[in-house]
Amino acid sequence: MCASPSNFTSPIRPFLNYNDKKKEDPEDLGRITINHKLVEGKKVVSGNVLRFLGKPLPQRLVTFNSIEINFLNAEIIQWFQNWQPIFESCPLNLSISGLSDQIWRLIERDMFFLFSKNIENMDLSDNIIRICPTILSQCAILRTVNYTLNSLVYDPSSWQPVQDWLMSPRADNGTPLRIVNLMSASEPVILRCIEELKTAFGLATSRASFIVVIYAQHRLSPFSIDNKRTGEELTLIRHDRVFNNFKLVRHGSPNFLPKATLDGAVEWLMEEEMHRIVVKLRDDDVGDGLLDSFPSAGPSDRR
Repeated sequence: MCASPSNFTSPIRPFLNYNDKKKEDPEDLGRITINHKLVEGKKVVSGNVLRFLGKPLPQRLVTFNSIEINFLNAEIIQWFQNWQPIFESCPLNLSISGLSDQIWRLIERDMFFLFSKNIENMDLSDNIIRICPTILSQCAILRTVNYTLNSLVYDPSSWQPVQDWLMSPRADNGTPLRIVNLMSASEPVILRCIEELKTAFGLATSRASFIVVIYAQHRLSPFSIDNKRTGEELTLIRHDRVFNNFKLVRHGSPNFLPKATLDGAVEWLMEEEMHRIVVKLRDDDVGDGLLDSFPSAGPSDRR
């Protein structure tokens, strides 16, 4: 597992930079930023700084607003592991961007299991799906995904895992309705994703309700198809004529997903998110030689 504090090889001591959510209760934390800046050859952080690293978890700590990770070493990983009871006590929102294969394998080994079972909402892009196709299926209660397809050509490795997550039968403790907020600048990619979903829906033998909110820079043609085996419909409707947004809805009957539910799906994606964990790391943001045990698969793809 992680090295103990006495075995740290990095001279850089990370800090937690935080803003109180409630001034009367500083242990009910607001925004926490794990960061470093290079000033005259030294790693420093400016602002209101509190050192939690190496200290016990505050006894009265009940929640947090957000944690942004821009720097990672063995001490921070240990700190995250100490915070596992907090992560297990509330639904979480995870945002991942710009990670290399090496960094993801480090996070998956030492950190992801600490909070994966409590992730309800996730922001990620196609490079993360290519690195870890099983990331969505590892999150038992995941209900919404904000997904960005950066590639201008259709790549099955970028879309198939997302489609499989949408189409998979729901576990007993899973959320019945799943939602993907799909963003892509490429019309051919969007059209291909829709066609792949139509094909998978036609072959389905068990129900799995979902909504795909499509932010299109082009006009799509609404449609509705049936699956007699499951008694469901797959319907593409125009949601917003001003912004040219569409919803692809898989539902059991015309009354299964009323307009209130469809509108609520967008609110799920746009609501204020608490308990948010943001991971933005380049290879040179990781200290203590933590990446040495992972063979390099190429430079970070930070988009």
